[in-house]
Amino acid sequence: KMGNNATINNQEVAELSRETNFTPKEIKRIHKRFIKLDTHGRGYITIHDLATLPDVDKNPLGDRICRVLAQSGENSIDFKAFVKALATFNDKGNKEEKIKFLFKVYDIDGDGFVTKDELFVILKSLVGSSLTTSQLEQISEKTISDIDSSGEGKMGFEDFKKIFMGKPNFS
Repeated sequence: KMGNNATINNQEVAELSRETNFTPKEIKRIHKRFIKLDTHGRGYITIHDLATLPDVDKNPLGDRICRVLAQSGENSIDFKAFVKALATFNDKGNKEEKIKFLFKVYDIDGDGFVTKDELFVILKSLVGSSLTTSQLEQISEKTISDIDSSGEGKMGFEDFKKIFMGKPNFS
């Protein structure tokens, strides 16, 4: 299985380079970082290992991001999944993939919809106490009602995507 040791062969590098927008050199650099995170040499890292990364640790949504990266309810991420996750954040990454990832971060219960309650939780973790609970509830409600095409008080991915697709600087 890929990544259970400190080396990565050129075939694996080429394959990952094709599947992501990373150059082979970047993939080798990412592999070195992965090996450092995999302190026990298990060939995978855990949500806890990921949470120690400064970018994740300082991010108010760090915990949600880690959970989405680990996806299938597993607590571990192998090298291939790690590279693909990083590719989502890469400048050269596909905008739709980034929006899909963000949607999963907002869709806390994983039911394929973002409700006003989920939006409230995310906004609260982003703004902390700089807005009152009542202000956050109003923003959540208005956002959902403005965007929700079904009138069900929640937004699916297509509705969510509309928020970002018109924004050329969202990448």
